[in-house]
Amino acid sequence: MNSSEKQPITINIVQGTHGAEFDSSDLQIATGGGTIWVNQTESPQVILPDNQDTRRVMTLAPQGQEGAVWMMRMRSSQGPSSPLGTFRWRLQSNGNAHITITTTVP
Repeated sequence: MNSSEKQPITINIVQGTHGAEFDSSDLQIATGGGTIWVNQTESPQVILPDNQDTRRVMTLAPQGQEGAVWMMRMRSSQGPSSPLGTFRWRLQSNGNAHITITTTVP
């Protein structure tokens, strides 16, 4: 999935056949664009950074509860002078569920 504009991209956590998973595993988004993370499962989900450049841990409440949605602006993992970066996260509840987001020049 690509986003050449700074439109927010929604990332859903859904119930898969082997546990919770992301509805996409590889996204591209313009630097400065937003992501909206939505937990659509009945269990709380913890999203953990999967590389050194990604530091944010996100905890989402179960679907329909306050805190089931998280919004975040994507910035470069290479520092303020570089517009590009790659961010990786995984679900604590399912170690096989990963997502990679690559920021691009708008």
